[in-house]
Amino acid sequence: MTKPGGPAREVRQVNAGGHRLRCSLSGSGETTFLCLHGLVDRSEIWDRLVPGLATRGRVLCVDQRGHGGSETPPGPYAREDLARDAVCVLEALGVTRAVLVGHSMGGVVAMTTALAYPDRVAGLVLIGTASQCSQKVAGWYERIARAGESEGLAAIAR
Repeated sequence: MTKPGGPAREVRQVNAGGHRLRCSLSGSGETTFLCLHGLVDRSEIWDRLVPGLATRGRVLCVDQRGHGGSETPPGPYAREDLARDAVCVLEALGVTRAVLVGHSMGGVVAMTTALAYPDRVAGLVLIGTASQCSQKVAGWYERIARAGESEGLAAIAR
């Protein structure tokens, strides 16, 4: 699949330890950028960034579990689960190391992946994220609980 004016994009489902994650791969080269979106989002958030990054290497965008075209295994999920998903995606596509690009929750996943699997991370690009939860972030726990326990992501999406 190719977006008009954008680089060729291969979309596939990969096995991430028993559940399927949708991902897309664009560009070519030795460097791989793994783009991780925030809560209540999907990989298409990176569409405007992909053409520029694809001139520098391969761009791998993934719908994290429970988002977009990926499966929703039973929760709750810990950041370590999402980091393991990221590594499973890299392994499934034969990528040894990647620069992790994370926005919001994706930034938390990127940092967790870097700490747990440092040999898999070539660099970090962190956008609008935090390394720990503050009072401002605490409100997300209520939203996550609402989405996960009863109402689904549609209940907290704009």
